[in-house]
Amino acid sequence: MVNVFNYMDNFIFVISLNRKIKFTNKAVMNKIKINLKDIIDTPVKDCLYTNGKSINNLIDGLGKDEDINFDFYLQIYNKKFEFNGDLFEGNFYEEKSYFIVARDLCEKYYSRSDLETLLDNINLSCFIKNKKGEYLYANKRKCDFHKKTKKEIIGCRANDLYDNAQELGYIENVENELIKRKEPFSAENVFTVGGEKKWYEVTLSPTLNEDKSVKNINITSRNIDIRKHLDKTLDYISIKLREINESINKGEDIYNNNLMNLLNYISEKIINNFKSDGVAISLYNKDENDFSILIGKGVIVDDFTITERKETTTAVHLKYTQKCKLEGIKYVDEIENEMVTRKLKEKNIYKIGIYNITVKDELLGHVVITFLQDTKSIEFGYDYIKTICSHLAVTISNINESIKIKNELKEYKQKKDYLQKCIEISVDIIGKFDKNGNLVYINEDRLKGILGWSAKEFES
Repeated sequence: MVNVFNYMDNFIFVISLNRKIKFTNKAVMNKIKINLKDIIDTPVKDCLYTNGKSINNLIDGLGKDEDINFDFYLQIYNKKFEFNGDLFEGNFYEEKSYFIVARDLCEKYYSRSDLETLLDNINLSCFIKNKKGEYLYANKRKCDFHKKTKKEIIGCRANDLYDNAQELGYIENVENELIKRKEPFSAENVFTVGGEKKWYEVTLSPTLNEDKSVKNINITSRNIDIRKHLDKTLDYISIKLREINESINKGEDIYNNNLMNLLNYISEKIINNFKSDGVAISLYNKDENDFSILIGKGVIVDDFTITERKETTTAVHLKYTQKCKLEGIKYVDEIENEMVTRKLKEKNIYKIGIYNITVKDELLGHVVITFLQDTKSIEFGYDYIKTICSHLAVTISNINESIKIKNELKEYKQKKDYLQKCIEISVDIIGKFDKNGNLVYINEDRLKGILGWSAKEFES
């Protein structure tokens, strides 16, 4: 019986008829870090406590074939450990005794199956290996990665699941590094999935024995392809932004060509990374109160009349100013605008993602993604799209400012040229001096015509 109890994960307390601790299993000893002899024969009233009735009162209240569930805590050596347990009668080595089968207090609210359900539905591969490298646990995502069941993975080693020598070498190196460090760390590496090379971030942490040696290796991994693609996309955007700014003064055709090249590149990346069926990037024209599509790829809705566009634009801006949530992926039937919903359904669009391009709470435009069929949640997609939108917003804002400055300089030059011509044909002598009385400018033709002096002679 003792051997069975010591293999159990639950915390077992055996209480004698004279209300003293008769036995506790290894799970208790490992939790409170004491030896069995330090707690044996301790009266329960001196170590086990509840917030209501005492343990002795609970024992007195035990009826035939009736268990009692209660919260309690063990206090020993000025340390307090909280539990939830079931109290019942039984025999321990043929002697009538009382048993408490307990778990951590928080486990009162969830079970192991709850935790496994949670782990099976997160966007991470989670698995546990022993020091020999054998798999002790794998969640659903890890099983899907290898196209195997949990039963097929448990007991395997890395070389049973991976064929690539470099990948096997990497796995061995990071696991040895964890055993050496004995503390969590993360690393990145490429793994082959379905014949494709994909980037993964791997985080390792140890479960330690009492002597601080590594007992088990806990690992989580997540695909970071999108993050890697994002880095490349942002580098490209930065290069194109410089080209666009430089091309503003080189003619409208060159400027428009550079801008369209950038938007075309971004659209292709979004479609490729998210397996979407269409992408549209639209900008808001404040003067016209209208969203115009700058670029559209794949399946998009672009057959709005001017009146329909203005109606939609007004509704979108109203919701935006009211701080309503406009962003994210929605099913078509979740769109509140009936006219938009109808047009989406006409194109057989099943889902639509709408993301704002904003600067300082000013709505500059949208990135719209369309899907013809249901899709799984896009992992880390929101951050990817929002980062793209942020860089697009900076790009568009900078372009608008550059165009504004260019137009202001052009207007200033026109006014200056006009004023200069007025001065040149003036019948008066017109001069300009700085605050120290030095001549800055004078219309020398009129000076010579009226006084017969040159500017140099006049200045002296």
